Amino acid sequence: MITKQGAMFGLDARIALAIFGALSVISGAALYSAIQQSKVVAIVTEMKEIGKAIEQYNLDTGQDIALDTNGLTTLAYEELMTDNTSGWKGPYLSFDDHISARTHFTHPLYNRIAIDLKVNPSEGFSACGDAANKGKACYYWVFYGAVDESLRKAVKIYIDGSESVTDGTIHDPTTGGLYMKTSLALKQYK
Repeated sequence: MITKQGAMFGLDARIALAIFGALSVISGAALYSAIQQSKVVAIVTEMKEIGKAIEQYNLDTGQDIALDTNGLTTLAYEELMTDNTSGWKGPYLSFDDHISARTHFTHPLYNRIAIDLKVNPSEGFSACGDAANKGKACYYWVFYGAVDESLRKAVKIYIDGSESVTDGTIHDPTTGGLYMKTSLALKQYK
């Protein structure tokens, strides 16, 4: 009597292969999600640390970080590293080996980091000193350049719980960068 056990083994192998394939897709998606979440937490943590450094500088010196010579929105970032302002107790950050200009420093993943003074996105997200912004609240915004779209959206949802363009702590100007609102500036333009 001849039996066809080999045919059944082939079917079993295909079923097992399909099960392993499905499990690898599921675990791959979970791994991608975990990696994305760790990137979100890392960038948010860095941005919050810069926000804390700004607040501590304000508390120690009793003044805002000076505007750069362009006089618009970019601040003299280097004041967090070295300064002889009365009360200065820094350095407030440990990024000094990456300073590439007076106004920003180079980030190994996100190109550059800068600090701006701007009004809320719901009020135009422009320079605090603009005539149209007199009397509006002025905030420090930490800017990270070259952040990919999926990470920008994930950070926005992680912090603000929505993708609203005009509300919240995170602003995604859809130009590849990402802003996080930190603290209220000491000087308000009235």
